[in-house]
Amino acid sequence: MDGQHIETPRTPGGDGGNATTLVLETFQNARILRKSLTTKSVSPSEQFSFWREVAEGVGIVDRPGSYSAPFVASSVNHVTSSVYYSRYHCAEPSSIDRSKKYAESYGSDTLAFQLRVSGMELDNNLGTGRYFKPGDIRIFDLSQPLSSKNTAFENIALVVQKRDLLGRLSDPEALHGKILPESVMTNMLQSYMKSALQTVPELSVAQSQRVNEATFEMLGAAIMGTIRPDVLESEDTDGASLQAVRMYIERNLKNPDLTPEMIAKSTAMSRTKLYRVCKPYGTPMELVRYRRLRRAMDYLRADNSMSVELVSYAVGYKNRESFSRAFKAEFGMSASEFRRTR
Repeated sequence: MDGQHIETPRTPGGDGGNATTLVLETFQNARILRKSLTTKSVSPSEQFSFWREVAEGVGIVDRPGSYSAPFVASSVNHVTSSVYYSRYHCAEPSSIDRSKKYAESYGSDTLAFQLRVSGMELDNNLGTGRYFKPGDIRIFDLSQPLSSKNTAFENIALVVQKRDLLGRLSDPEALHGKILPESVMTNMLQSYMKSALQTVPELSVAQSQRVNEATFEMLGAAIMGTIRPDVLESEDTDGASLQAVRMYIERNLKNPDLTPEMIAKSTAMSRTKLYRVCKPYGTPMELVRYRRLRRAMDYLRADNSMSVELVSYAVGYKNRESFSRAFKAEFGMSASEFRRTR
């Protein structure tokens, strides 16, 4: 996908089409968005208050001692539409509380796979009798409550949308709070998470789309190799078929004439089976819409030089108007507003 040409309508009476293709090539090669925050950017007396604001949406952060005492912490997030590749470091003891009410207010249809690099968890509300320790990978469902008290710590996290694991798992919600048992697959996932954090800063938008798929595969493989059967893929999910459908759609998002018939033919399945395997998303075209809008998020985040109209063509919409309506219906804001918040 790197540097590939993306076909878009040519400008009548001129060579605007070539210019458009060049812009899209450049945009595909733009770096993914990096967000870096550190309490060192503010005065020591304001550091803890700053970190509490950083954590908004995840939970309410607290600490022993005075709120005005220095508090050293930082986060680095490499952001794509499908996966956040993150590292968090907190040099002070602290706790975070995501109550049921808080989770309902800031509900998120995502799973965070957290690797504890250093530091011990002292307490949590999961009721498992297990505490997060170095080398563990724990899964956190951001639609559910979690309270955790920790010493100074460092975490690596892969944050994914549950819908991107459909076809790989039958019940993502059942994963909340689970620590992956020690195994060869868990060790492989640990290595992958560490290497991903070293690699993603250099990724282009196009490269990140391929790496995201590898991330989904690695997460699914680690879970299927370690967790009990009731949260694993079932026969009814037609997991392998859904993965084939998703891969075909990803390669052809730019085609505005993509149809269920084309998808069925290219993945060697009947129309009836195609609709069955896409049922978790509603219909095949709803899956196409889902992926188009998330690819658009990548483009909007990467650079301001690409117009919203070009983004709409790049993800397979025939005009800006239909893209704008779909984007606002999905995310509650226009594409231009989303770009300003990136």
